[in-house]
This record gives sequence, structure tokens and C-alpha cells, in this order.
Amino acid sequence: DTVSLMFLVADAPPHLDYADQQLTYVDGMTRAAELGIKIFPIATSNLDAQGEYIFRQLAQFTGAQFIFLTYGEEGPGSTGDQTDLQVENFTVSALDELVVQLVAAELAHRVP
Repeated sequence: DTVSLMFLVADAPPHLDYADQQLTYVDGMTRAAELGIKIFPIATSNLDAQGEYIFRQLAQFTGAQFIFLTYGEEGPGSTGDQTDLQVENFTVSALDELVVQLVAAELAHRVP
């Protein structure tokens, strides 16, 4: 019995404009869900509204959570609780601690 988790870190919105693109993100998330892979997107700075929407879709469709980085008054790269994303009522945690918590929670479901 295994757990398959993917942490997708991106500092820009996904590219949907490739003329020869044969596999879409919808195809990818559908296949991931079929294989039992949960995708945890981690949004950093520069993610636009379309990117946020897609990241939320990836997480929701695969049964994972949408994660985003926050920053301080100095902007991206500083520590704080500000974000440009459309979110409310969130808790700020250190990213490494949050990832460990998410993995532990997923593994806890598998322990008999």
C-alpha cells in the first residue's frame, strides 16, 4: 500500500499557449487522479488569476490542497502574511513544516 504525492512548485502561471501541445493539464490531472496521485500545487509570486484557478483545480481534482507562499511588506522574498491571491482565512506556516505535516497526514490514512 503506497501513497503517491506530487508537490508542484511554480513561480509563474502555466503555459497553455504551445501550438503543438498534445497533453493538457486536464489530461495530466485526470491521469494523476486515476493513478491515485495527489497533486499539491505550491504557488509562489507572479501567479495570475488563471494560474491560481488551474492550481486550485489540480488540487481539488486529485484530492489534495492548494498551497501558496506569503510575503512581507517588502514584497516577495520577505517573511509575512501578505498575498496577491484570492484567499481568506489562512494560516501562515513555514513551508518545510507544512509539507511535512501534509505528508504525515496522508501517511496517517494508510497506517492500520
